[in-house]
Amino acid sequence: MVVGVSLLAGALAQSATRLLLTRSDADIEIVNAGLASEGARSILRLSGCVEEDASLRSNLFYAPGGGVTARIARGEGEDAVVAAPLMIVLQPEVVEGEVQVEDGETLEALDASTGFGRPPCLEEVAWASPPRVVLEQGRTTAVGARFFLDQGEDVAIMDGPIALTRLPQGDGPTVEATAEGLRYDLEAGRSTLSGGVQVTAGSRVSEAEELELDEEAGVAILTGNPAVSRDGEDEVRGDRLVYDLETNDVVVEGRVRGSFNLGE
Repeated sequence: MVVGVSLLAGALAQSATRLLLTRSDADIEIVNAGLASEGARSILRLSGCVEEDASLRSNLFYAPGGGVTARIARGEGEDAVVAAPLMIVLQPEVVEGEVQVEDGETLEALDASTGFGRPPCLEEVAWASPPRVVLEQGRTTAVGARFFLDQGEDVAIMDGPIALTRLPQGDGPTVEATAEGLRYDLEAGRSTLSGGVQVTAGSRVSEAEELELDEEAGVAILTGNPAVSRDGEDEVRGDRLVYDLETNDVVVEGRVRGSFNLGE
């Protein structure tokens, strides 16, 4: 499917701008609802900003006071929303008669301040310390340093450290997790934490190499060598832990081991 782009003018704020990317795996709508009085700017289809490839067109969305979001929508299931002060979309130049690259744009979301030159390319990009780029889906919020979707890819990368929080639907515990990085599958709508994953929910503490979160099913799958889950003095280990995010129950699969305190 050839990438399609439409630009819609908005009246949400002084500088409100929308960019719709129609991809093979999902639609991504970028909105800058920041205020011009606070320094917000939107610059579309600007050439000459990428020295390595002069054919790329830059779309720049900046709102130092907040207001830049990218909504990732699939045909079914929960949308995911990325929020950051600065988003950069690079697109190949559309040349009549040439075959366009499928999913040819890149999307980068940064927590950074910047200035603009002449032409208005980015100048003096200064990252926040610590940076805070947010990915929200359903009741889950993940915070990382940078969100990046590369050309032709259907999996985006969020650089860590990652801090994830999932709120319960009822009386269950809030789930909190940390990791070194996160991958977001646009087509499946799932996040996977990787690297030194630690999960806390009530009295249960779990450790794994990876955690795949199925937000719609309310399930997290932890894998490791082994993955470990402890609740008080009880401990289970296995290659794969299927964790119910609502009930706090764990099912262990593969090379199962465990120790339990049975009292007297």
